[in-house]
Amino acid sequence: MDEVEKVIRALFYLTSKYPRRKKIKTELEYFRRNRHRMRRAELRGRNLPIGSGVVEAACKTPVVQRIN
Repeated sequence: MDEVEKVIRALFYLTSKYPRRKKIKTELEYFRRNRHRMRRAELRGRNLPIGSGVVEAACKTPVVQRIN
């Protein structure tokens, strides 16, 4: 079982334990709806970046150069 499925199972458990907590249900639905976007293990296995740091650094460089 991958990491996302573990989170979904944990949130599902919490919704049954705390049925009136709307925030838990909201987060559970978010993870269910977006699980196809959360492919960390697959991307790491292919040595691809999993964060936005690479993109942010690439965008920052030309901006800083223009300001200076």
